[in-house]
Amino acid sequence: MHGVAGVQILEATESELPELAELREASAREQGERAVDQRGWQARFEEYLRTRRRQHELQCFAAHDRSTIVGMAIASFTSDYRFAVFRELRGYVNAVYVRPAYRGRGIARALTKAAIAWLGDAGCARVRLRPSAQAEPLYRSMGFVESGELELDVRSVP
Repeated sequence: MHGVAGVQILEATESELPELAELREASAREQGERAVDQRGWQARFEEYLRTRRRQHELQCFAAHDRSTIVGMAIASFTSDYRFAVFRELRGYVNAVYVRPAYRGRGIARALTKAAIAWLGDAGCARVRLRPSAQAEPLYRSMGFVESGELELDVRSVP
């Protein structure tokens, strides 16, 4: 499909989903997400990926350096009123992660481009993502702009 710096970007196979879950855990730990300490989350994550892939609502991408997966990205559709009412399909790119030894080679950009291309081919009008502070310059250089969304953790509301 796509490639950069000797690394090939391919749609992940079903058998690669456990390895993608391991990469997702590495990413979450780097970002300080405590949710990965929950028991059974990897199995739930893999099942989520499997189910949404089978429903054609999600695609996973893997960056391969020969037989080793060195990065990942997920592209998925968001189902909200905008699609139901305006027929405006929107997508989301998430879980973009590259192993530290492979960073700085354009792999995250290539993974993101593959995810965007998949979403665009499916008819998405807009694509969103939530970048880490470290990755934000990359996504801005690709044309992503702030969308004005706000977020509230309802568990913190008195």
